[in-house]
Amino acid sequence: MAKREMNEFQQLVLDKYVRTNKNLLISAPTGVGKSYVAGLIASQEIGYVVYAVPLRALALQLAQDINTRIYGEEVATPLISEVYEDDPDKLYHKVIVTTYEKLDASIRKKKDWTRNINLMIVDEIHNLGDKERGPAIENDVEFALENEIRVIAMSATINQINEVGQWLDAEIINYDKRPVPLYKGIRVGNTIFFDDGEVIKLKEDLVN
Repeated sequence: MAKREMNEFQQLVLDKYVRTNKNLLISAPTGVGKSYVAGLIASQEIGYVVYAVPLRALALQLAQDINTRIYGEEVATPLISEVYEDDPDKLYHKVIVTTYEKLDASIRKKKDWTRNINLMIVDEIHNLGDKERGPAIENDVEFALENEIRVIAMSATINQINEVGQWLDAEIINYDKRPVPLYKGIRVGNTIFFDDGEVIKLKEDLVN
């Protein structure tokens, strides 16, 4: 198995996952390592895992990362065919990475593999509020809740996090430490005025 040292956030999530049986709702900044720890949990889960993401290209990349960078063996497969394209009833990898809509379609078609899911990971859960993507995410999560499938939902920003957590019956992990500090400022011409009072003049080649 591929290994790397985990940061504070990743260790927190892993500990919560191992020490409880609750669903987890995770809000944490981009770059803190959400995908890595979720992939690690998915690859080590005893039963089958479905990992739902917004884009097919992301599903393909994430499956490759789980196999090569995280676990070191081929345990994940991307399910990235068109939403209504028919697929085999049985899938033999333990981690299935797909889109919200493809998962929803597979559930509706009652594919055999959907009956064996132990864990559902939903990335970018903030898309729940999107009128186009939201209904598929809601259907996916409702399927998990109705069938007592454990859920990990995560995003960088989650509106109404307490309400979403209540719907999921989840423990909320709201982590706000950034791996790279975020500075807020206003650019006027070639000068940036930061909130803390610092002023920086940009070189012409950076402005143009």
